[in-house]
Amino acid sequence: MNNPQTVRTKAGTEFPLRDMKGKPYLDAWYRVVWVREEHPTWAIENEFTHMGEGWCIAKSTIKDENGRILA
Repeated sequence: MNNPQTVRTKAGTEFPLRDMKGKPYLDAWYRVVWVREEHPTWAIENEFTHMGEGWCIAKSTIKDENGRILA
């Protein structure tokens, strides 16, 4: 479905929002770019906790420049 809604970062990068069950949704790869743009010294660590045929569950951790876990 084509959704004309967008969200813009402080730096001016614009990302498209999708309709997810009637609510605006920003895809994960755009969220990663957004974090990298606004906080270039932060780290995003990913760990695949469960994997099956055609699916997986991942855990992502966001840390600041001092290694403190933020999310």
